[in-house]
Amino acid sequence: MLRRLARWLRAAGYDTTEARPGAPDRDLLAGSRAAGRLLLTCDRALLAHRDAPGTVVLIDGSGTLEHARNLARQVPIDWMRAPMTRCLICNAVLQPASPEQRAATPPGIQARGLPVTFCPTCEKLYWPGGHERRLRETLAQLCDPAT
Repeated sequence: MLRRLARWLRAAGYDTTEARPGAPDRDLLAGSRAAGRLLLTCDRALLAHRDAPGTVVLIDGSGTLEHARNLARQVPIDWMRAPMTRCLICNAVLQPASPEQRAATPPGIQARGLPVTFCPTCEKLYWPGGHERRLRETLAQLCDPAT
């Protein structure tokens, strides 16, 4: 239910996983506590569990940006913590791309010598461009409570 928020947290550099659909609440809580993670949810029923305090953060609102702002009001979030250091898809820490991996980028990226990173898990390549610029702009806006 908060898949897009998870993606924004990864874009900011936070180690963020997603629960498997249909997982029992008890399992979600136990897994979060064992991993030392917060469990972000829109499900008010999770707050009724005795293990919820200190683990469950209820996210209100509609839309991803509203969810992100709601989270930041409850938990200290630095949206510019380490932007674009994790894979947006699978959460792995990005690594510098090898020369062979760089060769798989569009010719314009190669010619401009832009930095390229690589996800060792899903093998996605990342480089600065319009999409990354827009992501960084949104992360910067999330840092400003006036927006």
